[in-house]
Amino acid sequence: MSETIRTYRDEDLDTCRELWVELTEWHRSIYNSPGIGGNDPGLQFDEHLTKVGPGHIWLAEINGTAVGMVGLIHDAAEGSVEVEPLIVRPDARGRGIARRLIDIVVEATRAFGVRDVNVRAVGRNAEAILPRPRL
Repeated sequence: MSETIRTYRDEDLDTCRELWVELTEWHRSIYNSPGIGGNDPGLQFDEHLTKVGPGHIWLAEINGTAVGMVGLIHDAAEGSVEVEPLIVRPDARGRGIARRLIDIVVEATRAFGVRDVNVRAVGRNAEAILPRPRL
């Protein structure tokens, strides 16, 4: 099984929109708020892409199929970096993919000379915070 992490490419737009929608659906569920993301949450990925640029989005693939995505928001004025979004599809979790995606952001952060990376997982998102038991 081949696992890779690579930078976003133009042909990834639809796949990234799908991942963004999946993340939005999860947020709707944990917040019990069906309005999050509006009527077409996939288009919010387009706004995010414009904001951060394609060089700040990475995809995780298994055998050439995208299973995860991470983005980096760099605020040069504040001297900060934030992880947004971070998603790994449920069927690919437990393989360390999220950890490798975060490692990519940390590596990129060093290039900015920033020492801290902000990850804002909320308490309702226990799956993102609590370690998963190893089976």
